[in-house]
Amino acid sequence: MNYKVYQDWTNQGVFLVTRLSENAFYSVVKENMADVLDISQGLGILQNQHIKVKLSESKDLLVLRLITYKDPESCNVLKFLTSHFD
Repeated sequence: MNYKVYQDWTNQGVFLVTRLSENAFYSVVKENMADVLDISQGLGILQNQHIKVKLSESKDLLVLRLITYKDPESCNVLKFLTSHFD
């Protein structure tokens, strides 16, 4: 994961979607409401958060959106990062 590259892309107006690495360090800035039906069933989008990650060798922070999703067929929980907030 190269957050500096993600920052460059974001500054250029490019949207990204990638998986969150298991050892990623971040802080939650904002919790967005997930679909109540998804949460009650424990499937679909479980969390929708805005997070901050530290850029390599810099004090700058990058804000991204973190989506936690549970696949209804496999029951695997997946975490996706995106620079698209809509």
